[in-house]
Amino acid sequence: MTSDRKREANRANAKKSTGPKSAAGKKRVAQNALRHGLSTGPHSDPSAEAVIDRLTELLADGSRKVHVSHFARMAAEADYDLHYIRNKQLSLIASDPLNADSDRVQMLETFSKYERRALSRRRSSMRELNKLKAP
Repeated sequence: MTSDRKREANRANAKKSTGPKSAAGKKRVAQNALRHGLSTGPHSDPSAEAVIDRLTELLADGSRKVHVSHFARMAAEADYDLHYIRNKQLSLIASDPLNADSDRVQMLETFSKYERRALSRRRSSMRELNKLKAP
């Protein structure tokens, strides 16, 4: 059990932790929502559902097989993610094309990591989908 003394020390330390103080620190944490948003996928964006559903239908090509629908959905989600990530990359670059500070470079590296993951998911889903749809 935690002692009263330790509990008071924890509370005092928690009051000191109020986030970044410097402009650079504030700028960095301002990007957290975007960075974390890239890892959540399209499920967090209700407007994306219609686009993903339509692409899933096109990829499934009218098949009612559960496995075909599953891999079509995975490929559609990965494709949506890929377009979303690339649009974010372009927006970041277009906002100040000559600026190459370390925060922007790090952000672009993060985008590249998520882009590679989305490409890999799309490739593997399409490979499985094509196997299932083959005669």
